[in-house]
Amino acid sequence: MLTSVRMSTLAEIEAAADALASQQQEELFLYLAVRLRGGVG
Repeated sequence: MLTSVRMSTLAEIEAAADALASQQQEELFLYLAVRLRGGVG
């Protein structure tokens, strides 16, 4: 489950993604892939 966190810079987003467990990173990447393809998520 992704929680809502306000990120203001790419560096902060990258650091937050790096801090996730591998399973959470995979979920994030799949979510982003769907969003980039124009899906609902």
